[in-house]
Amino acid sequence: MAVAGMGGTAFQAFIIFRAFVDPHAGVNSKSGLITSAVVFVIGIVWFFAVRLIRKRQGVDLDLRMKEIPIE
Repeated sequence: MAVAGMGGTAFQAFIIFRAFVDPHAGVNSKSGLITSAVVFVIGIVWFFAVRLIRKRQGVDLDLRMKEIPIE
């Protein structure tokens, strides 16, 4: 599993590198980078907003990770 994880990590790093240096990928232009950053920030804001809404409804999402999941 560790070997597969290292291989997957290396492959993912290569894909991310190619996305930022390949002019045809559309990520390395100014508008592509801004769009990527905006999507990332929206995801973070969405996570904390939903967490706050659910906490006000009486559902503590932090407690969901306290218990060991059933396998």
